[in-house]
Amino acid sequence: MRLGEILVAAGWVDPAAVDAALTHQRQHGRRLGAILVEAGLVEADDIARGLARQRGVPAALERHLSQRDPALVSVLPGALAVGIGAVPVAWSRGAQGMSLVVCFRDPTPANIAEVARVTGVPVIPAVACEVVISREIALAYAAAAAAAVPDGVADVDAAIDVNFDEPSAPAFNLVDLDDGRVHRDASQTQLSSARAGGLLPTTPPPVAAPVAPRATPPPVPPPVPRPAPSKAATCVALAEAGERDQVADLAIAFARGAWRGAVVLIVREGLAVGHRGFGGNATEAALAGMLLPLAPPSMFATVHDEQRTLIGAPPPGNLAQSRFLKLFEAIGPAPVVLIPVTVRQRVVSLVFAIAPLGSLAPAAAALGEVAQAMGEAYERLIREAKGL
Repeated sequence: MRLGEILVAAGWVDPAAVDAALTHQRQHGRRLGAILVEAGLVEADDIARGLARQRGVPAALERHLSQRDPALVSVLPGALAVGIGAVPVAWSRGAQGMSLVVCFRDPTPANIAEVARVTGVPVIPAVACEVVISREIALAYAAAAAAAVPDGVADVDAAIDVNFDEPSAPAFNLVDLDDGRVHRDASQTQLSSARAGGLLPTTPPPVAAPVAPRATPPPVPPPVPRPAPSKAATCVALAEAGERDQVADLAIAFARGAWRGAVVLIVREGLAVGHRGFGGNATEAALAGMLLPLAPPSMFATVHDEQRTLIGAPPPGNLAQSRFLKLFEAIGPAPVVLIPVTVRQRVVSLVFAIAPLGSLAPAAAALGEVAQAMGEAYERLIREAKGL
């Protein structure tokens, strides 16, 4: 059934308006939904509903896209997003683990399969009006370029639950295909207009009076670097750690004295998410948006599944692994170590380190002992939280 017929049958637009839009389409080649929305003849949400009925996928309304997770732009490369007209929206948890909700202009099987291949995770497709999709893509990837965030991986909540229960996925409920009209309140309407560039000042701001220059303050001396704690001191501190974040902080503090880069990743629902780290371009912002699907081919998947330490040159892997290692390309080709941290025979964390400051084998062995102490600390925190 054609989109115009669906819209008319639902009572969202007059037949005459569809005929006029089709005439305009034949002359200018625009999409029917975009023509109707820009002419003010129908709401973008109703176009999304009509496309959903036509394509057999959920409709992503404007209120959904206004709440999309902006950090997810690191999951889907900008060139692909612009090329096929797609924007990542949120993570969704199901019986099979985490899936990525992606809103498409054209949710064809080929486009869905390509996004799943590139991201390495299952994709839940949704559809929206071309006008809305184009706006969201421009906002998402223009913001990413302006922020100059290294090309990393996706964002999820990086806080680890002390009891290691599976966390709740971000709430994101796509509307049913026969959902009624959704009215947004005034604050949402204003936000949408501002994001679309509709709220701009009409007069220039007043020119401030000149201010006399202040005297240049004396330079602040750089902080005196503190020596990294020893392995023994770190293991003792881990045995006394009172919080889950402190466990990762202690491990990273130790790694700073033996490696040029290191990251602690938290494992949850088939994903390894950035938690703490340093080195190369592994900034706080990059770590906050770091996500690695634990799916082969990947050194992270191998270490997780086989619960054994990897030492040496990184083996070939998938796109997610390549993006992770790109954070450390300034360090240059260097050996790495990747160690699983286990609690009750379950991998709850991964410790990655690159470019030892000394010999590889002793540095890897020491970090392995710290990782074992991390697992013991996590298990102790679990028992304490449960009053055992």
